[in-house]
Amino acid sequence: MVFKMVITKEPIQLSEFEGKNVLVITGAGMSVAAGIPPYWGDDGVYTELQAKYGLPIEVVLSKENFDVNPAQVWEYIGESMSKFSSVAPTDGYRAITEIEKVAKHFDLITQNVDGLHKRAGTESVQEIHGHVESASCTNCSAQDYDYREQLLSKDVPTCVRCGNILRPNVVLFNMFPNFNPLEANYRAEQADVVLVIGTQSYFQYITDMFNVAANSGSRIIFVDKADPEELLANPLINSSVVDVAECFVGEAEAFLSAI
Repeated sequence: MVFKMVITKEPIQLSEFEGKNVLVITGAGMSVAAGIPPYWGDDGVYTELQAKYGLPIEVVLSKENFDVNPAQVWEYIGESMSKFSSVAPTDGYRAITEIEKVAKHFDLITQNVDGLHKRAGTESVQEIHGHVESASCTNCSAQDYDYREQLLSKDVPTCVRCGNILRPNVVLFNMFPNFNPLEANYRAEQADVVLVIGTQSYFQYITDMFNVAANSGSRIIFVDKADPEELLANPLINSSVVDVAECFVGEAEAFLSAI
């Protein structure tokens, strides 16, 4: 494939979002910059879980595995909570909040479950893979916002109302994300600017938004530490995206530093 993307090295200005329809899509790379370990790599949480259980992560953190072995899933949630509690939104998160203030219409779709975008003050946030703020009872559907205290003394937290086990409010493998793909694609189609930060997504419901935006003439900017050619070699990304993409190689903090 011949790559036609534009490599940009300059920070973006807030004025480039003023009065525009803006769609921001974030992934794990945004969280890593805040101090949360990545999913993959030598220090990745998924890498550690696979090594510990000798199973693919798609099995360990699947809906089916939770049904038979909830303790394995809750172990991951407990470890994640301990990491999330020690981090705070970075300047990159706060810059996105400023973009929301000047945009004509703003949507943020995040694959992250750490809640940092909301903590930074961004209001229009869709946490499509869920969040760790609360858990749901598998029997009566009651919401529990204090389940973390139970994880200090038990492997699987239980409902204070009926005593059945709690399920984390995160999207496990083989569960559908918490959003309407038709609505998301409409927002991508209407967007003047699509900002993609820290995700090399192989979820088609994410790459569909890239493809729709490119076909409608949106400006698409990828911000990632990965090599741009590797990033855009994703087979789910159409050539129309590659032809118009702008790529900033680095972290969001650097790209958004002028805001």
